[in-house]
Amino acid sequence: MGKEGTPMKETARIEHFFASLHGCNEPYANMVLCHKLMAKDFAEKSGIPVPETIGVLKPVSEDDIRNYDYNSLPDSFVMKGALGRYGQAVTIVTGRRGEDFELAGGRIMTRDTLIEAACSIYNGKWSEWSVPVHNEQWKDIIFFEELLKPHPDTKPYLKCGMSDIRFGMHKLVPFHMLLRLSLEKADGKSNTHYSDSIPPLLTPAGYTTGETLVKPLLGTSETGKTLLGIKWPCYEEALDTAMRVQHAFRVNHCTLDIAITDRGPVFMEGHASTRSYTGADMKVLATRFLRIEKCVHEGRIKSMDDARDVMHDIFVPPYKFDFEEWRNNMWDLGYQIGQKHRQRSH
Repeated sequence: MGKEGTPMKETARIEHFFASLHGCNEPYANMVLCHKLMAKDFAEKSGIPVPETIGVLKPVSEDDIRNYDYNSLPDSFVMKGALGRYGQAVTIVTGRRGEDFELAGGRIMTRDTLIEAACSIYNGKWSEWSVPVHNEQWKDIIFFEELLKPHPDTKPYLKCGMSDIRFGMHKLVPFHMLLRLSLEKADGKSNTHYSDSIPPLLTPAGYTTGETLVKPLLGTSETGKTLLGIKWPCYEEALDTAMRVQHAFRVNHCTLDIAITDRGPVFMEGHASTRSYTGADMKVLATRFLRIEKCVHEGRIKSMDDARDVMHDIFVPPYKFDFEEWRNNMWDLGYQIGQKHRQRSH
């Protein structure tokens, strides 16, 4: 054990370090990646598949939201905020019941409730960036996009919705892959935030596993199917898409959500921070991160094929974690990040 004391304190220091890694990226790239509409537009122009946007609402007051023609939308759609976080700003509509809306889990949402949800988005309740509510110059944008269909081979594991893979990426190398499934009880939203258990991770070969998790494993789906030891459909294509997204956005560090749909992998959204490594053993992630940095220093990562090779290497156990070694090796990178922040503040 290092000088920092307990393993819990070491984990907290690692989490703090990971949380600062958005400083590895240029500020404008972070902004584009975290803004769902800007990210979709940029990704689409880069040849990366994204959901179709079917409507954008940029209100100047709540009256604009209440007067919006919701009948102009198709029977099924997804409503989001451009800066929404944790899925709270997402409403997944699968059909109509007169003036009301049927959600992915079968629950009925009235038109008035949908409007209130849109007003919450507009007022920044679920915004990614903390902005005071009284600041009238900042309001979020509401947009509507097509409802994607799940890949046929994933349907046995789903009561509703679809699956996606959350990739943790550093210098083109995926070092954390988390499987996420829509939940009926969460109105079709992901199980990451609406379940006490953690869904399986994925190995570099695309098989589901419960190894390196520090929270209870969600071993079965809502349909009762086992989730372990399965080669997840479309994994290789999703991995390729994640690497293409990071390369296109020119960010060094990010998390990316890639949906597994009936037309292949689709880029949904990205984050510049690492707040999304739900249930992962941070010491394992820190070990993989250090291995990536060593490969970068050795000049091993010059292409996406190189990054794939490195990914397989960094997942090889054992994960002998020495906090002092990790801290000493990461100190220079942390110092560089701090320098960048100080330069930007002047």
